[in-house]
Amino acid sequence: RLFADALSNFACPNLKKLLLTDNFISVGNMVCVFSALKDGCCPLLSQLEFGHTGIGQEDLEAFAEYLKTPYAENLARLNLSNNPQVTAALPRLFEAMESGSSESMTTLLMEGVSLARMEIESLARWLLCGKAAQLRALILRCNLLDEGAFRVLLETMIDPRCPRLSAIDFSSNLIGNFTEADWLPLLSKDG
Repeated sequence: RLFADALSNFACPNLKKLLLTDNFISVGNMVCVFSALKDGCCPLLSQLEFGHTGIGQEDLEAFAEYLKTPYAENLARLNLSNNPQVTAALPRLFEAMESGSSESMTTLLMEGVSLARMEIESLARWLLCGKAAQLRALILRCNLLDEGAFRVLLETMIDPRCPRLSAIDFSSNLIGNFTEADWLPLLSKDG
């Protein structure tokens, strides 16, 4: 709470990077920080990293509210890796990214966050909506992606509306074994 108060009281208008990764903050304690961002205390923020902080669903939902404001328009790098308790809020996060003001995202790091088909479908909608056009790096390492979710992601990446990524990491997932019959329909699409 004190950190959020400090951000709010001093309204850090020139702050561009907020790196909190590898600090044990725990569930619920980032809500006030994300509320301060939503209120415009750091309008130039372009890099936000809160990986491995122990945050949960309510924190990510508060972050999603920030993404809907004009104050998120400069956000280019987001790291929410290794926060396994945020999975339930991911659809809301991607909806906010789809409807919000941010079109500057170039890097999205989501290592160690469980992603089932529902979360991947939400991610896919954001990737195809036009707001992700600047995205160049997508890190989905250790997400328990299964074959069905991976297929949705591949179909999305083939779509011409999907941004042309230069770095993709699907390491250490459960994507299974695609047969030739699985690959041929994907390879026959324009993209």
